[in-house]
Amino acid sequence: MATGIIRRHAAPALALFALLATSSPAATVTTDRLDLAMNMTFLGLTVGFVSLTAAPGNDGVVSRIELETVGLAKAITGFKGEVSGTSATDGLGDLTALAFDLWYESNRETRKVVLRYDGAGTVTELETFKRGELTPSDVPEDLRNATVDPLTAFVTLRQWLGEVRDSGPDRRVVPVFDGRRRYDLDARYVGRRPSAMIDGEMVLEMELRLVPIAGFNRTDGMANWSNEDRENRFVLVLVSDDAALVPLVMRTAGASTISASLRTTRACTGAGEPICRDYR
Repeated sequence: MATGIIRRHAAPALALFALLATSSPAATVTTDRLDLAMNMTFLGLTVGFVSLTAAPGNDGVVSRIELETVGLAKAITGFKGEVSGTSATDGLGDLTALAFDLWYESNRETRKVVLRYDGAGTVTELETFKRGELTPSDVPEDLRNATVDPLTAFVTLRQWLGEVRDSGPDRRVVPVFDGRRRYDLDARYVGRRPSAMIDGEMVLEMELRLVPIAGFNRTDGMANWSNEDRENRFVLVLVSDDAALVPLVMRTAGASTISASLRTTRACTGAGEPICRDYR
């Protein structure tokens, strides 16, 4: 049960903290680097630590996230994982997916995903493994294309948030394929609010809803969600209201939702000597 909870809440949380890519809202590759240290909590207790790095590479922006459970959560689940991806901009300045890799292991199983795009939204390579054995994807081929991987999706949403923050509430839907599941991310920008982490400063508030399309099963807990379920279960995201747009908090919210969250404790940004900031 605990492993299933972490799989449903921690893995999407890892991806969400890839709302980074650049230090400005423009969809361009810069020389800036971002390093985040985060705590993962479940029912108010720290159950894991997350580290995230993002920096320009040869093809575009390369990001990497590592997670490992600690304490009782580690003893029960043995969960740890890594997510990495490369995103770039096309000739029109739009963000496009190039590569996505996911790996995790727990006391129950190991999973690995290798996903490659052609830079125009078409999947050119897909391999999924469970316990080391190659397994087919349950997502039909016609639903895999015209999508982006989870990391590119959240880079896209971060940039969109920077563009709409001054205009007020807005909405953006991004089609996502992670190698095993096809879903839409329905993002809703709520507006500015005072920060509980940064005295005297404001943060940007966003609600994120996952709309299952294909590849979900009973253990995911989302296969039979109704429209009401999707509306009432969402992830609350708080992002710094500055040029860096640092993701600060992500936590589950809504009716009948288990309390799980990721909170940034330290962020370092900059093209040269990094500027670091601690958050309470």
